[in-house]
Amino acid sequence: MEPGRERRIVTAALVLAVFLSALEATAVGTAMPTVVADLGGMTRYSWVFSAYLLTSTTTVPLFGKLADLFGRRFALAPVSATRFRALDASFDAEVEFEGEGLDGPRSVRLLIEGQPPDTLAEVEVASPGADQLAGYVGQYDSAELQVTYEFVLEGGHLTVRHRNAPQEPLKPVVDDMFYVGGQTFHFSRDGQGRVSGFTVSTGRVRNVRFLRRG
Repeated sequence: MEPGRERRIVTAALVLAVFLSALEATAVGTAMPTVVADLGGMTRYSWVFSAYLLTSTTTVPLFGKLADLFGRRFALAPVSATRFRALDASFDAEVEFEGEGLDGPRSVRLLIEGQPPDTLAEVEVASPGADQLAGYVGQYDSAELQVTYEFVLEGGHLTVRHRNAPQEPLKPVVDDMFYVGGQTFHFSRDGQGRVSGFTVSTGRVRNVRFLRRG
């Protein structure tokens, strides 16, 4: 391959990726709350992204192949029992494992040259009981979408009721966060610890706010 060709290919791929991201953020993402409100539900928006997702679906494998062919992968060499350094990298990068051993909470600390340290913490999947789930029961309104979601307990499981909502029970992720049918519900609490609202995210729609009635 002629000198510099790899760099030109990777640069072109990056420019195209940035262009698609900007197109989504400015043209599609901005209009989605209004479109979803007109359609009357969070799950009725997918056709808006058909052309965009089709383009993304066909280009992501290409970008992945380019990354495999021309991208960099770094082996890790141990510096200590819990710290490793990236080899053959054009920048200094280290990974440090922290925690209390196999039976305690663990985390991974990323140390990359020119960037503040970043820590990835191990989380425990929540398992709320029926009494805890009852705290989420109620009706929630979105001023942005002009719709109401109702959460009820059915068979010991939390379920959301709306004409376009998934019918299966919500699956706990971490404290105050649930997932179902591609939608993530993140509940918030007031100063007294009571559930006061939630945000819902699905696909390219992020953090749509709902407030609890009463």
